[in-house]
Amino acid sequence: MNKEMELGTLKFKLSEEGNNIRINFPGGEAILENQRIGKVSELLGHNFRVVKEHYLSMIQNEIENFDLADIDKISLEIVIYYLYMYNSWKNHYEKEKDRDLKFDPRDLNNPPAADAIFRYYKKKYPKQWKNKSAVLLGMTLKELDEYYRGRERYYNK
Repeated sequence: MNKEMELGTLKFKLSEEGNNIRINFPGGEAILENQRIGKVSELLGHNFRVVKEHYLSMIQNEIENFDLADIDKISLEIVIYYLYMYNSWKNHYEKEKDRDLKFDPRDLNNPPAADAIFRYYKKKYPKQWKNKSAVLLGMTLKELDEYYRGRERYYNK
């Protein structure tokens, strides 16, 4: 079974592969084990709204400087990253077997969300990525520079 989905400006496909669901989305794919299309579709819609609404609130005073399609792409990347991670925990760790797969907004403050923003904006807007990232992360440029240097140290151990 396959399902075409549309979230914001993005179109992508879900497909069943045995007990798993493959998500083919702009920029990649992910496999969620032991899931069903209906549940994954519902979770993606809910989680996408949570993440996108957060970022829309962050840019509300500078909305003219942002392309909403970019917000959609960043939001979907973050949603799929965390859904994959939550689902993996649920399937592999006994204490996580009852984990709710709805997005936890606190994860927007965790490094993988910031890393997704940095990757996207550095690639698409090499001269403006710091300004755009700072707005989405609610940081000053100085705070962003310090945070980004910390992420570089983490990756370049």
